[in-house]
Parts: sequence; C-alpha cells; structure tokens
Amino acid sequence: MNAKQRIVLSYGSMDQDLKKLVNKHYPHGFKAHLFPIPKSGECNKAFTLDTGEVVYLVKVEDRYLRSADEMIDELEDFTPQDQDWDF
Repeated sequence: MNAKQRIVLSYGSMDQDLKKLVNKHYPHGFKAHLFPIPKSGECNKAFTLDTGEVVYLVKVEDRYLRSADEMIDELEDFTPQDQDWDF
C-alpha cells in the first residue's frame, strides 16, 4: 500500500490550480472546516485538502478569513470622491 504524500503550505502561497480544487472541494467555503493548529507565525488555523494522491494541510492566515459581509461593508464605505481620479 502506497502512502499518500503529505504537504504543508500556506493558503496565500497556493497556485490558482490548487485554489480551484479548494473551491471545488469546498463549494460553500472552507471556513466551517478549519481546525486550530499550534500558532506558527500568523497562521493558527488550517484545513485539509485531499486530492487522492496528495493530502495538503493548508494553513490559513486571519486576513483570508474575513467574511463577505465585512468586505461588502468596506465597499459600501468607499466613495469615488475618496480617490484622485483622472479621466
């Protein structure tokens, strides 16, 4: 029996292909699948992604865990007058 390869990486360093796999595997988001890990730098949560051949332990920094509501609130606070637009 061949053991699966295990890789630890940061969500921020993932390439687009792996991020697409995350979206496919977790279509409603991975936030509910996070578990705590011993704090190492800025990362203190992680989730696993099993591709069949490789099991990834994906560390997630807090900045990637902002809710959609928080992002929408920030956008609603933005007005074009806040920027120096040259047209």
